[in-house]
Amino acid sequence: MVDAETVRYCLLTIANLAVLPANHPRMLYEPPLDKDTVDNGPKSILAALAGFAGHGDIKCRQNAVLAIGNLCSNPSNHVAIMELGCAATLATYAYPSTDATDNAGINVQFQAVAGLRGLASHPTIRVQLMRDNVMEPLMLAATATSAQAKAFDDKAGDEAGSKEAKEKKAKKEEEVNLDELDDVAATGQTAAGNPGGALAGQGKGQGGMVVDAEVQREVAACLCNLAGAEENKVEMVQRGVMLALANLCKSPDRAMQTHAAATLANLCEMVEGLTQQSLVDQGLYKCLLGLRDNPHAPVRVDVARCLALLCAKWGS
Repeated sequence: MVDAETVRYCLLTIANLAVLPANHPRMLYEPPLDKDTVDNGPKSILAALAGFAGHGDIKCRQNAVLAIGNLCSNPSNHVAIMELGCAATLATYAYPSTDATDNAGINVQFQAVAGLRGLASHPTIRVQLMRDNVMEPLMLAATATSAQAKAFDDKAGDEAGSKEAKEKKAKKEEEVNLDELDDVAATGQTAAGNPGGALAGQGKGQGGMVVDAEVQREVAACLCNLAGAEENKVEMVQRGVMLALANLCKSPDRAMQTHAAATLANLCEMVEGLTQQSLVDQGLYKCLLGLRDNPHAPVRVDVARCLALLCAKWGS
């Protein structure tokens, strides 16, 4: 019986070895050297990782996901990874956290989303991923507050709260002084005025789920890959992906804007049916107007591509 901590480090070792593509063939296709393991256990290291993704220890599960995510970076591994059902595991760990200080969880989420992005680059697998319900965690991550944006908002909120506190304090002191004058006028004595303590300014901040900006970059790229399949476009729009893309387009991050704009252009390629109209109803034009003066050329190109595709439909 091996203790969980030993298993954690063994899985972390495999995750680090999986960074090198030269190690991938042995991990995917060569059976373990031990004959008893070959007969009774997993047939490959990848199969073992798939099993450990359901381990009772959370650190073991996370390290297994890290290793699978690294294997997803190699297109040659994608079919084998899908055959073992690893996409559903990656989707499970792609959900955003409610704890911005959980660095380990954020790292695992990044690796899970990056793994899905890699799998979505395959023209056939990207269709299968939609059936594995990867859209839900991706859309939640896309619409969540980025940790960097939350920190900025909290700082701004603290500054605003501090300013408000000073104003309240000054107003309170003024009221106290007026009360003192009233007391003097009534009794001829000076009241022991208490100006009151300063109010502690509190940053407003945004509650709910928090996601790292790097994770959102991978989310945007994954959505772009998924939108490359004709079969996925209608379902993505029906599931409200426009809201997620609008949030990504508002980000000051160049990579997010680039991938989000490319996703919009990919979706607009579906000229037939009501897909384009659904995008328009969900705020496409407002999003495009916000990007029209973008300083990054690739973003402007995809905005122009969206408009060209919209104008290609009779009646648009």
